[in-house]
Amino acid sequence: MNVSANKFSLLRQNGKTTRYVAVAFGILAITLLSLSVLSFLGAKNVQENYNSLVSEALVKLDIINTLNHNEDATYNAALAHLSSNDPLLKHAYEQQIALNIQKSDSSILLLSGLLQENENAALLEQFIQERNRFNQQLNTLLTYSRQGRDQKAHLFNNEIMTPAFQAHQKFLSGLSDNVRETMRRNGNETIGAISHAVNVYGMALLLALGATLVAATLVQRVFRRLKRDNELLSLEIQERQLLEDALSESQRQYKMLFDNNPIPMWLFDQHTYNFLEINEAALKEYGFTREEFLSSTILDIRPKKDIPHLLLKLTQADKWATASGNWQHMRKDGSVFPVETRSHAMPVHGEIHPRLVTAVNIEDRLRAIDMLERSEKQLREVSSSIPGAVFQMQQTNATSYAFTFISDGIEALSGLTPEDILANPQTLFKTIHRHDLVKLGQALEVSYQSLTPLLIEYRQWQPLENKWRWIRGHGLPTLRENKTIIWNGTLIDITHQKEAQDKLANSEANLRALLDSSPQAIYLLDKDLNVVLYNAVAAQEVRQHLLKKLEVGESILNFISSELKDEIIQNHEKAMQGDTILYESGRGDYWHEIAFRPVLSSSKDVLAVSLSILDISEQKQVLETIKRNESQLARAQQLAQLGNWEYDIKRDIMSWPDDAYKIFGVSKETFRPTFHNFMLLIHPADREQVQAEFNKAIAEKSLIQVEHRIVMPNKSERVLFEIGEVYCDDEGNAVKISGSVQDITARKQAEKDVREAKNLLQSTLENIPEIIFSADSNFELTYISPQCYELTGYYEEELLQDTDLWWGMMFEEDRSLLLEQILPTLYAGQRQQCELRITRRDGEVKWLMFRLSPLRNEDGLVIRIDGSASDMTQYKEAETKRKELTDELLKQNQNLQQFAYIVSHNLRAPIANILGLTSIYNKQAPDDLINHTVIDNLYKSANLLDATIRDLNDILTVRSELTKVREEIHFQDMYEDILSSIEDHVTGADFEIDFNFNEAPTVTTVRSYIHSIMQNLITNAFKYRCPTRKLQLKLKTFLLPNYICLSVSDNGLGIDLEKEKEKVFGLYKRFHPKTEGKGIGLHLVKTQAELLGGKVEVESQPNIGTTFSIYFKN
Repeated sequence: MNVSANKFSLLRQNGKTTRYVAVAFGILAITLLSLSVLSFLGAKNVQENYNSLVSEALVKLDIINTLNHNEDATYNAALAHLSSNDPLLKHAYEQQIALNIQKSDSSILLLSGLLQENENAALLEQFIQERNRFNQQLNTLLTYSRQGRDQKAHLFNNEIMTPAFQAHQKFLSGLSDNVRETMRRNGNETIGAISHAVNVYGMALLLALGATLVAATLVQRVFRRLKRDNELLSLEIQERQLLEDALSESQRQYKMLFDNNPIPMWLFDQHTYNFLEINEAALKEYGFTREEFLSSTILDIRPKKDIPHLLLKLTQADKWATASGNWQHMRKDGSVFPVETRSHAMPVHGEIHPRLVTAVNIEDRLRAIDMLERSEKQLREVSSSIPGAVFQMQQTNATSYAFTFISDGIEALSGLTPEDILANPQTLFKTIHRHDLVKLGQALEVSYQSLTPLLIEYRQWQPLENKWRWIRGHGLPTLRENKTIIWNGTLIDITHQKEAQDKLANSEANLRALLDSSPQAIYLLDKDLNVVLYNAVAAQEVRQHLLKKLEVGESILNFISSELKDEIIQNHEKAMQGDTILYESGRGDYWHEIAFRPVLSSSKDVLAVSLSILDISEQKQVLETIKRNESQLARAQQLAQLGNWEYDIKRDIMSWPDDAYKIFGVSKETFRPTFHNFMLLIHPADREQVQAEFNKAIAEKSLIQVEHRIVMPNKSERVLFEIGEVYCDDEGNAVKISGSVQDITARKQAEKDVREAKNLLQSTLENIPEIIFSADSNFELTYISPQCYELTGYYEEELLQDTDLWWGMMFEEDRSLLLEQILPTLYAGQRQQCELRITRRDGEVKWLMFRLSPLRNEDGLVIRIDGSASDMTQYKEAETKRKELTDELLKQNQNLQQFAYIVSHNLRAPIANILGLTSIYNKQAPDDLINHTVIDNLYKSANLLDATIRDLNDILTVRSELTKVREEIHFQDMYEDILSSIEDHVTGADFEIDFNFNEAPTVTTVRSYIHSIMQNLITNAFKYRCPTRKLQLKLKTFLLPNYICLSVSDNGLGIDLEKEKEKVFGLYKRFHPKTEGKGIGLHLVKTQAELLGGKVEVESQPNIGTTFSIYFKN
């Protein structure tokens, strides 16, 4: 914006307006010369002041605009510094930043002298402080950029620098707005001053009314013109400032977009072809520095052979049109690469006509297209040569699909032509095996939904061969823009591969079955003691004893204790030298038979070592139990020996390795292994069976599995296990049998020993008085010994089949204890012991002592719980009896203490009175008046002493009646008897009695006790009733576990239990002194209830009532 031009234009307009004013006042010069001169001078002064204010405001705005421009330049230079990797450019940007900061400091200094208003000066001070912080942050950003810490620098710029720049720009914009606002305010004040002057001089101009009217009209026109010009000037300044801000922001964004664009871009002059600007992507792509680019032309990045054609195109092209095309460009190192260019003309700037160019390296794209074309060609060649077909299938939804292409190879797979399948895809799917068709549909659904490769093997009917063929389908899905899924893939015939895999799997299964059938743990070790192969027994023993998982490749030393490692290493070295080592190892109850055997090649080279470990602990224990004079269990068992053999059916030749000769006990030099000779070694009784098994396997092409005996040269017999697989030629004729033989004599003997040991263990379990059981991790039984019937009344089969029966026998609170406390501790691996109650089938309650032990797997999880349960009912009953006796002794002790207190306290007082009175009795003068008083008092003390002795006698009588015969007592009969006996005492009383004995109508106990308890409670209810309300007395009985409860409630005076709770049942304790009573009734109630094995509870509130609950043992 050219603010100065507008300013002088406005001054010229104001001068013209002044001349109008001068003409107007010239008309009045004759009559009011002096007044006119003064008016003229005043108007001129106002004009000068206004012009001065406007000029000063424009200067301030010009300085602010310059400052804004410098700040933008500083920030843009900082961004360029951040995006540049050239140290020289970074240094140049830093010099530029320093120069801009210096210019900004000069502008701020100049602006400080012009801004005298407090508000503007404060705002400028805030801007200076914000700018100082921004400059500090700018130095930090430049430091990160110089150090090459680009990521941190960009993060610092985005999170700190940009907000700081926007903040101090906001202060600068606010300062500009304040200056414009001040200018408008001063203009309005100037207009106000002019209006005031007009009003003052108007009074004087009344002398010449006509001339004054003319002058006033002209002056008013001047005022309107000045006001309109002022408003127009303010609007123009504001609009131009907004345009400048928008232009500055647009330039900054364009600069950032140009510099940071990942596509190479540059500006060049269409007249001179010189580069005007270049971005970072172009510098990286072409290898030139910025200075080299800016000092060259667009012809310098083209191969020399392309320059004439380029010049021709540039000469003929429209300089304002948008252009695009593919060209060859050249890097600084001379390498040429293809690019795709697009260019747009930019506005002319003086003599420069710039054009913006983008250049995309399409070398990878062209290479990919070329590779795609070659791949397509190769695909066509491969599709015609592979044993299968190439297809393309599309699917628009889960149920709609069609083939868009399928090669001719499909006819050999399915007997269908490509045309048939393209016309109707169902014809192909109808040839797929119905079981595999479901899997194919699922695989297509998964691939369709997740865009994952389709890979499936299925069977397809080949009508020409009349057989099922195995097909492997593979397809890669692609999602098209119309949401259609396209699969490109192949269908390969893998029938022969499947057949070979089946044969290999059978061989591996035979070998694995042979290894796993051995009762010993077998490990195949390489020369470095690493596990190459192992059988199921080995894996199970490692998992069971070490809680680890055996993996191929691990060192066997990882599973051996430290004290045995040296021995293992030495034996392994001997075996690697060809020696066989066989020995037993163990101590106490744990013994193993260990064998190191070299695995030899056909050339007798040691390939590996076979380590076999047989747990003979149980055999040793059984044999020691049966025959303690046998010193070694190993004499009765031998390691399982394994040998491979091969039988050529046509040539009747058998191939045996050395192990097979050893197993059969024959010499390699003297024995010729033919099938006939082999049959001669078999026990005569087993020959027919073995011959039949071989004939059956050859006829049915099936697996041979047979156990038989052989007769050794020393006439001894051994048991062997033979397993073999029949191999056929291409015509399906059996030509060879490959198999293995294993000496299982030791295993057979061990099985016999184990059966005997198991029978011994079962006999032992059946004769011990405890239940032995095993349960799974949910504590559901998997085994329980026969003693369960004696303790629970249920047979083994019932408890094992019905899991709820096992849990249902337990008391609910004991079951909760087991679930919430015992089992969680067991799952943590700790043994537990607990006492639980069960209910037998016949309803009898038994106490059992459970001893539980967890068994955990290699992951530390409990997989089994072993335990025992013994009957401790008699012990618990004795314990309960001891507890009852102890409680009874404690109660008797308390009663004795209380009795002693009564004797020492209640008897002492009357006796002391009697002794005192007898001491003052006048024996010399019987008629003395004092003697009459003494005798009266002696009578009172004797009566008191008699009452105390009677009370003690009643208490002792209560305790002595406990031995009386217990009988069935009806509560209602007892209640009616008591009510009849106290009828005279309650006559005239206002009362209402409610009783309900239906739930528990009778109790078996001592009649006198029940009578005393009910009479005391009923009479107390009448005795301590509230005088202001009707007595409401309620009696009720109900059943509780092990108890019959009698509840007696009234609405009488009540007892303050907070104060008197511990004294309620005390002897001679009274709580209502105004009411007649001795204080022994409640004591008798409690004593009698406890002597009957029950208890008493009380609930009471003053002036509300009392409830007594008496619990009788049921």
